[in-house]
Amino acid sequence: MNSVDRITHALNFTETSKIPLDFGGHLITGIHYKAYENLISYLGLSSLPVEIERYRHQTARIDEQILTMFDIDTRPITPVWPDLVWEDTKTISRYTDEWGNVWKKNKEEGLYYELETSRFSSMPSIDELKKLPWPDFTKKRRIEGIKNRFKKIQELGKVPIVDLPLGLEMFDSGFYICGYSNYYMILALDPKAAEYIMDKQVDLQIEWWKQVIDELPDLKLIRIGDDLGSQNSTLIDPAMYRALVKPRHKRLFQAIKDYSKGRIKIIMHSDGAILPIIPDLIECGIDCLNPVQYTVDGIDPKYLKQEFGKDLVLWGGGIDTQSVLPTASPQEVRDEVRRQIDILAPGGGFVFSQVHIVQADVPPQNIVAMLEAVREY
Repeated sequence: MNSVDRITHALNFTETSKIPLDFGGHLITGIHYKAYENLISYLGLSSLPVEIERYRHQTARIDEQILTMFDIDTRPITPVWPDLVWEDTKTISRYTDEWGNVWKKNKEEGLYYELETSRFSSMPSIDELKKLPWPDFTKKRRIEGIKNRFKKIQELGKVPIVDLPLGLEMFDSGFYICGYSNYYMILALDPKAAEYIMDKQVDLQIEWWKQVIDELPDLKLIRIGDDLGSQNSTLIDPAMYRALVKPRHKRLFQAIKDYSKGRIKIIMHSDGAILPIIPDLIECGIDCLNPVQYTVDGIDPKYLKQEFGKDLVLWGGGIDTQSVLPTASPQEVRDEVRRQIDILAPGGGFVFSQVHIVQADVPPQNIVAMLEAVREY
């Protein structure tokens, strides 16, 4: 059974002789470049280049040699980075994105690019939002090179996943454009303005995915992201989600399914305590949930498997990256991987990946222990 077979079986809720394994197949299953530097040194492969795949999160492009070494089933197709305006000083690196938001990273101590300035410094009205020059995602350069990348992945016998361009998140984008406090105020006091932002983002996303689907007629898997949860609860009340956000998620996912004639399966990323709205996401049309952050309130893997395991592929939940992977011994890592597999793998509908990006402080021996344990168990 090869990689395509393993992922296909997982999507069809049937078991496989080997657990399907995703490491770096999309942004959230990737690895911070500092952890990657340590990993290639540990493996005796220091001559491999260290390239950044996603600027904001500072994730590394994982070399094919390492992906082959650990028999990884997935490969990423990362969108062309959009038009950014860069500004560097001796200590700070900054860029302005296409919506006018400014992101910065401290060159000495910073691990990621963090939001420094939102497009709007105060709560914008819907009229002000309508004057915002929204990006154009119909340009062919947006999909430059993805056909060749897709073909190479197919030739390797691996499973390609097309990732969402950063900035196109439907719900998250409002926080970046308006500022976090302002957007919460808009959601509560001026829902029409919030709906306008989300509708514009849905329109942009649909145009993007139509181009991708046209370019890649054999594509079957995509990843869409929208963070909907914190460590303790959903970011907004579930009733507000259902009133404002859910109809737009449903429109977006249905448009993708309709345009691809049902061919596309959607990996939906949201970490955090989102248990109350998981049934809503299923109703909206997602196929896989990532990253299955099983250490937060309500995300009990046994309950998830029992309650949703026949309707939702659990893509993640392999090992906690906040407390276990950075601090445990390699043997403890192996033990945790085995426990999670025992819970999530029976009956299929499970793809192993760690919970979110492998962070800079994770020891390389723990990364190796994680990947080896999946293939040994």
